[in-house]
Amino acid sequence: MWISKHLFIHDYVLIEEFLKEYLLPFLEREKVRYFFIRYWDGGPHIRLRYQTAQDIAEKVDKDLEQILESFHQKHKSHSFQAISYDEAIVQTEGIVPTAPYPNFSIQTIEYVPELNRYGGETAMALSEELFVHSSKFAGQIIQNLNRTQRYVLAIDLMYNCTKIAQELGYIEKHETMFHAYREIWTQFSQNKAPEHIFKVINNRIDQLKNGELAIEFYQPYLKVFKSLLAQIKLCQTTMEPKYAFYIVISHLHMLNNRLGVSPEYEFIFSDAFLKAG
Repeated sequence: MWISKHLFIHDYVLIEEFLKEYLLPFLEREKVRYFFIRYWDGGPHIRLRYQTAQDIAEKVDKDLEQILESFHQKHKSHSFQAISYDEAIVQTEGIVPTAPYPNFSIQTIEYVPELNRYGGETAMALSEELFVHSSKFAGQIIQNLNRTQRYVLAIDLMYNCTKIAQELGYIEKHETMFHAYREIWTQFSQNKAPEHIFKVINNRIDQLKNGELAIEFYQPYLKVFKSLLAQIKLCQTTMEPKYAFYIVISHLHMLNNRLGVSPEYEFIFSDAFLKAG
């Protein structure tokens, strides 16, 4: 059973700092099994799900409150903007936003697994295992790479994870996945990358296609990604086989979310891959 806590900090830049300098180091020290995402509904926050030994669960809860309060004290003079919701995100998610929760608060909100999205109960357990690996991998990246470096890494991962999906038989052509990925974020189609950034993206894609990049750093994650997605493909029960690649898209999006890659750039990257052919 997962313990679910939503940690509200009404500033995305501060969330980045909190993850890097407070929350992720704490979770590694405590040796809890966890996964997280960043989210917007109710105000900017981190959705943390974790499992730990029953005898230390209460201590972990109290320590979470203490580290958030410590972070609050560090930034008590910070000027926060009023909470507002990006209409493009609201339309894409298709939900009615909730009222904001208090800033620097921890809310216990039930975790409801998205069974239909991830292929049913058996496949969900495998997806949660991948969430854990993805969160640890993202944590290493967040603590060691700046945002620009992370965006470059996201391009590499989108390419390699799509290649894995093709190898596993989720898709026949990589264009199928990039087209679907782009369509999910079509609300952001008006966002264009500056010309110099577009050139960087295309140069990176060319290097990937030519086999010039084989960064060892993310090979262990890709190995786990491939193993778990192979198992999910065999046991998922909620999608026709030809649509099961949407499970892969969901996992790739969640990794991008953990890395702090914005939906605008998810659209830009998938669009660039499609145009590159």
